[in-house]
Amino acid sequence: MAAATAFSGTLSSHTPSLISLDFDSSVFKKEKISLAGHDEYIVRGGRDLFYLLPDAFKGIKQIGVIGWGSQGPAQAQNLRDSLTDAKSDIVVKIGLRKGSHSFAEARAAGFTEENGTLGDIWETISGSDLVMLLISDSAQGMLAVYNSLSEEGKKEFEIAYGASYYPCMDILYECYEDVACGNEIRSVVLAGRRIYEKDGLPAFPMGKIDQTRMWKVGERVRSVRQAGDLGPLYPFTAGVYVALMMAQIEILRKKGHSYSEIINESVIESVDSLNPFMHARGVSFMVDNCSTTARLGSRKWAPRFDYILTQQALVAVDNDSPVNRDLISNFLSDPVHGAIEVCAQLRPTVDISVPPDADFVRPELRQSTN
Repeated sequence: MAAATAFSGTLSSHTPSLISLDFDSSVFKKEKISLAGHDEYIVRGGRDLFYLLPDAFKGIKQIGVIGWGSQGPAQAQNLRDSLTDAKSDIVVKIGLRKGSHSFAEARAAGFTEENGTLGDIWETISGSDLVMLLISDSAQGMLAVYNSLSEEGKKEFEIAYGASYYPCMDILYECYEDVACGNEIRSVVLAGRRIYEKDGLPAFPMGKIDQTRMWKVGERVRSVRQAGDLGPLYPFTAGVYVALMMAQIEILRKKGHSYSEIINESVIESVDSLNPFMHARGVSFMVDNCSTTARLGSRKWAPRFDYILTQQALVAVDNDSPVNRDLISNFLSDPVHGAIEVCAQLRPTVDISVPPDADFVRPELRQSTN
């Protein structure tokens, strides 16, 4: 077990606080080294230590390596080859997102579905005794979504992004002004009065918003979906979604909001909170577990987005309107991607889950099945 002890001493104002790391090992010999007057403990590497690997991984039958980014290929192959040299039967298995183009690269390196060394992320995690998470931090960002697409997929993404960016910004700008001037809060207060019978008028509670064919199809998909299946990544859908995100980021940026607030209120809240709820049970479940303001806002603004995307963005696509290359160039070089990468490093390692009877789910929405 590794034990960390804070380094104490007199430091100048320009010297960062250092951490002295110590650990215990019953398998490897540790050494103490001094770096710029700071003690650290290491295990000196070498092929002569390979024979100790079975003892070091005692009790481990499968090691899952999640991701095939900058570190995945080298670490997975080195680990597999080292264990093979040590005559260990431990399986090193690669876990990738379904539809990932990295499957081909992993197969070329000798990892295959047939020999049980390549599979879906969640399948790999659930079957592994030890997991190495080697997805790059930026893989959680929008730019990584674009970079993960094939060349044809990138073209679809760009068409959707270029057509959707300004229509989305149009509605988002109106949303922002509505909140800034107080109209949004006033509408919540007024809506609260309409929820109950008053002045001889009937009550108008918030109705269901997942009754159309699209959302009913979602119910059927969820009923047969395997646990952990995130589904395929459609380039066109991704282009529309990311265009909306980037349009919101631009408005908040121009209005003087900080990057931490922008990323939290746009990307993180969506990825770590709203999307998991919708993935678990659909749009109504997601929306109606939010605040009254959000529940009313969804019912107010969703038709506006639907209309403007249908009447402007999709029409532009159908008419083969040329892609605004400046928009695409600005997206690819936007500094927000670097800011998201920094925020991703602070992200908790445990993803949100939505079990049927979770105490954070509104009681009237709790259920035992999808």
